[in-house]
Amino acid sequence: METVTTTNRVGINLDLNLGSCGFFAGGGEGGGAANVVFSGPPNGGQYVMLNETIRVGLNQAMDATTINDSDPTNAGSNVYLTTDDGTTKIVGQVAYCANNLAGGVCSALPAMDNNVILFNPTADLTVNTFYTLVIGSGVKSNGGQSIAGNRSGGGHQISF
Repeated sequence: METVTTTNRVGINLDLNLGSCGFFAGGGEGGGAANVVFSGPPNGGQYVMLNETIRVGLNQAMDATTINDSDPTNAGSNVYLTTDDGTTKIVGQVAYCANNLAGGVCSALPAMDNNVILFNPTADLTVNTFYTLVIGSGVKSNGGQSIAGNRSGGGHQISF
């Protein structure tokens, strides 16, 4: 619970990312659509490391069966990395990490990173290439709600 002025409020989530600060209602465990609270690289980021694993943090627990994917280039993938409108998909692996104790690729997460989607490209990213990570509307929270986002048709995208 956050204290805002002299009145206690619930359902207020704080989003801090590269110096920006925003509030959005809903979300959190037990209600509302999941919201992206951080990404690495950040949306609009430049000079991204070519061997970077892409991370997207969410404000609530997610249904891993709607995220985990060993071949995000196929037509049914809910999370994929593209260099265009989605026609060209980058080969890699997608994993949902509730926390860094989940093992495997999740063990490399910082201790405070919870509810994170990881996209690990099979090969290094290409220099001077614009990428977009798409999290489609098929990605669901444990409560069954689609992710809230900035993408027409539902879902969220992060471009760098």
